[in-house]
Amino acid sequence: MPSRRVVVIVLGAAVLVGATAGVSAAVGNVEFPRLLAAGPSRTPDAPEPPKASPKSSPSVPAPSVPPPAASPPPPSASPQPTVPALPDPSEEPEPAAKPVAPTAYVEVDFSLPGMGPNGEGGSTSRVEVPKDWPVEGKGTQWRDFRDPTNNLLLRIRGDRWASSDEEYANQAREERSKAKGYRELGWKEFTLDEFGEPGTGIEYRFSWVGTKGTRYGVERYFLDGNVMVGGYAWEDQLDLVAPAVERASHTYVGGGG
Repeated sequence: MPSRRVVVIVLGAAVLVGATAGVSAAVGNVEFPRLLAAGPSRTPDAPEPPKASPKSSPSVPAPSVPPPAASPPPPSASPQPTVPALPDPSEEPEPAAKPVAPTAYVEVDFSLPGMGPNGEGGSTSRVEVPKDWPVEGKGTQWRDFRDPTNNLLLRIRGDRWASSDEEYANQAREERSKAKGYRELGWKEFTLDEFGEPGTGIEYRFSWVGTKGTRYGVERYFLDGNVMVGGYAWEDQLDLVAPAVERASHTYVGGGG
């Protein structure tokens, strides 16, 4: 017969096994999520509580950047006027009557170019031109004056520079020689009083053929190749405009008429 100690051990083991089985049954009857929940219960279908948006820092305007400084304009190129073109007879108005030599003159202001790269240092001259000859302004340093009968033309230009009067006149002669029916009629040196000092210039006469007939010209180049005064007329009329050319030449440089 087993001893009393063995019986006690067997009974203890049975009690322990029974207790363990009871605990396991209790755990099996408990809902697992409820064991993990803490605090108030939540409905499974309830939306998530809104998350607080992070505080946005106040916007700081970007520092203003000054616009880049404007580049300085490129230096102006020195003007390079071309040789004055001949008046085109085909563009001249029809003569209205027989012309006569001018007998009265009026003073007009005319720009005199300076010797700077862009004509700086110039001045204004008062030039005498025939009275009642309408002016056709081509610029501050180029003007045409036409007699009322549309036969005679006086041209004054001070918008070109050359190294000398002779160089300017030779360049013009080369250009004129390309005209149809060109003929050279005269080339001489003349004298004039240039602002109180003795001066000289080149006078050049020629003719060419246009659509309306033969046109005649007399041009004076003076003031060191800076100024041209020219007169243009039809056949047998050049002597009528030549006095106006001479008068304008002398008064341009401050001399007598």
